[in-house]
Amino acid sequence: MADTTENRGDWRPVPDPTVLTTQQLAAAVSALREIIETRLEAMDKAIVLLQRAADRFPEHVRGEVEQLKNLHIERFLSVQTQFEGVHTQFIERDKRAEQTTNSAAVAVSAALQAAKEAVGKNETSTMKQLDQIASLMSVMTKGVDDKFEDVKIRLNSLESRVVSATGKGEGTDKTWAVMGVIAALLISLLGVLIAFSNK
Repeated sequence: MADTTENRGDWRPVPDPTVLTTQQLAAAVSALREIIETRLEAMDKAIVLLQRAADRFPEHVRGEVEQLKNLHIERFLSVQTQFEGVHTQFIERDKRAEQTTNSAAVAVSAALQAAKEAVGKNETSTMKQLDQIASLMSVMTKGVDDKFEDVKIRLNSLESRVVSATGKGEGTDKTWAVMGVIAALLISLLGVLIAFSNK
């Protein structure tokens, strides 16, 4: 005859499910422990990888900053070379303008001297020479106007290059500095033109 709860005075059934439950619970805990340990090991590896990446990050940033610095230096050198080229062009243009002014002054002086000598001889010949002088002055004025227009076109081109080289909204101090140089060059050119017109 089988034992029952009445015979033993014990309320647990036979076979006792508590042992089976404990075994299943132990197996589940063991499986859960294995999953958690695997997860923790993976997290440890991820932390190590993140730490390595974090250790390399300052060096990476330093390299990127160095590349950016070199790029800006190259751009500034390029802009400086362009400014030097423009400065050389202005110097050459000033020399040509001075030579033109001197040539015109010599021509006008010679024409006036010839006119003085011709006044005593013939009034018609004097009027003819004065017409030639006026024509020469007109040609010279047109030449100076053409050069001034050429300077304005080049300055507009230079301004657009400077704006595109420095970027939108960036480098305004450099743009103002360039504009100051350009203004100084324009003032000196205007001085040459005024000196020429006073001769």
